[in-house]
Order: sequence, then structure tokens, then C-alpha cells
Amino acid sequence: MEDKIHHESRDLLLNEAVEVYWQIMPRFWHRVRAHIREEVESRYEISVEQYHILRHIAQGVHQVSELAQLKQISLSAVSQAVDMLVVKELVTRTVNPIDRRIQNLELTEKGHDLVNWVNQGTQKWMHETLKTLDKEELQALITGIRALQKVIGK
Repeated sequence: MEDKIHHESRDLLLNEAVEVYWQIMPRFWHRVRAHIREEVESRYEISVEQYHILRHIAQGVHQVSELAQLKQISLSAVSQAVDMLVVKELVTRTVNPIDRRIQNLELTEKGHDLVNWVNQGTQKWMHETLKTLDKEELQALITGIRALQKVIGK
């Protein structure tokens, strides 16, 4: 009987966790994206998607095919976005010396500056957003995020 009660209370908590997640996370992510959009569109006149391509290149993704797979969009869409980033002097394309059919993507100094600038601005914005939480709420937030991290395996 005690196992059944424990299982039911766990199910209730699980249901509440899922419900709260769907109430909060999409809204929070929308606010983060809106902040990033404001930053990149105002200063560099690029889209949030183009910014994410820059971020992925900064993290070590150096080929259009890898970006397309990672972002789950077509090669032509990624290639078109990269072309615009090259025109804006944020990315360079170089021929792979081992396989000339492959082009390697690298951030220019201007591209690195943009990624760093947005990351710093977003961190500052998040600090401002979360500073109203008290110490216990911040600890609970960290615990919850780490639990999500455990579930997704990173």
C-alpha cells in the first residue's frame, strides 16, 4: 500500500513538473531569443538563426553539412545563410586541403567579436532577469537545471 501511495505522489510530481515546464520554458526561451534578436539585428543586421550558425562555428562546427545536420535544415538554406555571413565579413570559407570538395568555415575576428559581445550581453541580461530570486530560489533553479542536464545527458 505504501509503495502505491509513493508511486501516485511521484506521478503527481512528475505531472506537475511537466506542466510547469511547458508553462515557463517556452516563454523564458522566447524572452532570451527576443533579447538576442534585438542585439544581433541592431548591431550587425543578421537574424537569430545566422547568429546561431556563428555560435556553432565558434564551438567547432566547421562545415555546411555539419551545420545543416545539427540545425536540421537543408544544405541550401545553411549555405545561403553562410553566404550572407561571408558577405558581412563574419565568416570565411577555405578549401579543405585534404578534400577540395569540402569548404571549412571559420569565424573572422569580427565574427568572434559578435559572438563574444552577444554572449556577454545575454549573460548580463540573464543576471538582471534572475537577480530578483533569493538564495534558496537560485539554488532550486540550479538543482532543477542540473536535473534536466542529467536527463538529456550533458
